[in-house]
Amino acid sequence: MTDLAPPPPSAIPVPPPPPASPPIAAWRLQLDSTLSGGLACEAEIREAEAATRARDMEVFQAHCAALVTVARPVLEDSVRIVRERGIGAALVQLLRDQPSAMPRAFELRFSIDRFATRGRSRLVLRCLEGGSLVQASLVAEAPGMGGTATERIVGISVEQLTEELIGDLVVAVLDMIWEREPHLPASADDAA
Repeated sequence: MTDLAPPPPSAIPVPPPPPASPPIAAWRLQLDSTLSGGLACEAEIREAEAATRARDMEVFQAHCAALVTVARPVLEDSVRIVRERGIGAALVQLLRDQPSAMPRAFELRFSIDRFATRGRSRLVLRCLEGGSLVQASLVAEAPGMGGTATERIVGISVEQLTEELIGDLVVAVLDMIWEREPHLPASADDAA
């Protein structure tokens, strides 16, 4: 019987050591660090923008709801009353949501047609996505072609929107038709 003796250590092949990885250059470490930090910052910015958009959308929807529930019924009654006097009047509700790069806008437009020697007039209640106030624009056009228009703009907080205030704004537009200085409601003056 033959003893199998282990081979001498010099006979066992030793695998070569793995190739040494090249040293990481300092600029590569700095590049990686800068990219990581920048991408993390971008993610934070995107999250903040998304939160702001969500907040703006919530405020916009609250403003639209207030205009529809408080202002629209008063304006509808005003159209009916003006028409009963034989003067043309209309109420239009608009929602602008195109192009998508622009903030959305919601408007209620109460308008009175030309009559007798008077020009057209309108009251526009507008809210913009991202805005904190409802804008009331009162416009009375001069009769005839090429006449100038008189315009008053006031800002109104949603808390100030009441039937009384909307009615006062309609009366202010009528004052402007007869070229009287409009008496703007105190709460609208305060918000301007």
